[in-house]
Amino acid sequence: MSAGVLSELPTLSHVWVAAGYRGALVAWAEATLGVRLSVVARPRRWVRVSPGVEPPPMPVGFQVLPLRWVVERTFA
Repeated sequence: MSAGVLSELPTLSHVWVAAGYRGALVAWAEATLGVRLSVVARPRRWVRVSPGVEPPPMPVGFQVLPLRWVVERTFA
C-alpha cells in the first residue's frame, strides 16, 4: 500500500494480512500510513496446561481460519 492507495481509499483503516507479514511491517503501517494491520494466523498447536488437566485435542486436517479467505482472495 502506498499513499496513493490511501488517497483513493480514505476510509481504509484496518487490513487483515497473512502470517508472513508479521513483524516490523505492522508497526510501520500504523506509524507511517495510519492503518491497523491484523495478522491472520493458524492457532498455536502447543498450549501450556496445569498439571492434572487434559490438554485440548490436536487439530487434524483442514482448519477454517477466521478472515483467512479475505486475505487469500485479495491476493488471488
